[in-house]
Amino acid sequence: MPKFDYIVVDKAGKSKKGIIEAADIEAARLELRERGLYPQNVKIHAEAKLSKEINFSKKIPIQVVSVFCIQFSAILKAGISPLRAIGIIKDQQEDERMKAVLNDVYVQIQHGVSLSEAFSAYSDRFPEVFVNMIEAGEATGSLDTNMERLGITLEKSHKLNAQIKSALMYPCIVLVLCVVILIVMMAFVIPKFADMFNASGSDLPGTTKFMLGMSDFIINRWPILLLAVAVIVFAIVTFKRSDYGKNAIGKFKLKCPKVGPLYSKIIAAKFTRSLNSLVSSGVPVPAAMEISSRSVANTFVEKKLLYATNQVKQGVEISAALKEQDVFPQMVYEMIGLGEETGALESLLTKTADYFDQESEEALKRLTGLIEPATLVLMGGMIGFIVISIMQPIFNISSTVV
Repeated sequence: MPKFDYIVVDKAGKSKKGIIEAADIEAARLELRERGLYPQNVKIHAEAKLSKEINFSKKIPIQVVSVFCIQFSAILKAGISPLRAIGIIKDQQEDERMKAVLNDVYVQIQHGVSLSEAFSAYSDRFPEVFVNMIEAGEATGSLDTNMERLGITLEKSHKLNAQIKSALMYPCIVLVLCVVILIVMMAFVIPKFADMFNASGSDLPGTTKFMLGMSDFIINRWPILLLAVAVIVFAIVTFKRSDYGKNAIGKFKLKCPKVGPLYSKIIAAKFTRSLNSLVSSGVPVPAAMEISSRSVANTFVEKKLLYATNQVKQGVEISAALKEQDVFPQMVYEMIGLGEETGALESLLTKTADYFDQESEEALKRLTGLIEPATLVLMGGMIGFIVISIMQPIFNISSTVV
């Protein structure tokens, strides 16, 4: 139960300070009055504020937000008020960050603040569309439908992100193993052969000299190696955080051979699904496009989509404005154009998002099927190179002895 700092005046007119536990501020005030005290100031305890800051150190996981939206929608459809629905969910919430947000939102709603205003204080902890969907739902009286639609959208987005991470997991593990094996071979295996090779006095193959040189560098000059790695990592992180770096990386992802077409389908699925959810919820198209452009998580694409949004505000058709930026597959422009002509934009956006979700999933499977054998070939080639570099001089020494 949350704690509150209070300043009260007792029956004798003396001012007192203290801490009280209660469900919310009003409950704390009521309990103080029942004690015969007159509350002057009641606020959240300082430790509670610190705890909230710690809990809010990261974004709330998208799957947690998705589950909340679906639960919230189901409770609202049962005829229960938003305040009571928040109260039910917060008591059952297991994620501490989400629980802390819901506790505060619950208190704010009790004080007459709207649901969208209460959540807007934590907008940086939720997906871009979250607060906008709530605000649109309150304005149109379709909060339950909007929450259900948002929950499904976030669930599909989470599923797609999980598939991408799963596809990348295997090659990342293999690459890490390659680095570990290389370091172990260079630091412990190669040195044992070095003395034998040097004692033989025979001319060593170029590959063997290269391996011995690498081994010597890793063993005797490892501080330089660590410093070089640290500098490279620092340079990469700095570059990624800069505006130029974000833009360059975003463009590279889109233009990269083999990976670029897949990435284009992924961002097309994210953009069209987000746009569909917002437009269906009553958000104006330009505002929906502006919000959806941030959902693609790519600075290069986002800038192009924001430019397209400005064109739409000036009266240009959505399909024409997007096509000019050339960041999505051709089908996106055709489907949106058809939706504008027939007045069925929402349903066609849904079909487009579903299509590219399926296409992305299949393309990821194909890419994974190519990456796995490629990483095994890389690992086998590296180990084979080391073995050949060791065995070549051994064969030469054996033939000389014979």
